[in-house]
Amino acid sequence: MAGEREQWVQLFHELKARYTPSSANFVFFETGVPHAAFAAAMLQEHVAIGHVFPPYDRWARISIGLSGENARARAAVRKVLPALRA
Repeated sequence: MAGEREQWVQLFHELKARYTPSSANFVFFETGVPHAAFAAAMLQEHVAIGHVFPPYDRWARISIGLSGENARARAAVRKVLPALRA
């Protein structure tokens, strides 16, 4: 899981997204857009994310799964996040 988490951290650096350091089975990062908009866009990419955690309504929680699942989720974040921030 540590290797998968590191790939997420690399993505956050690439996208210049703030994130919380974690050793848990999820990543938590700032999207900069309302949670509902990000969650809906991710769902269109077939990736479901965790619920909103007030007051962090512009942050998202994604569980770290299997390697293929993580790759698909990272690809969706890489596609969705820049489009929503534009």
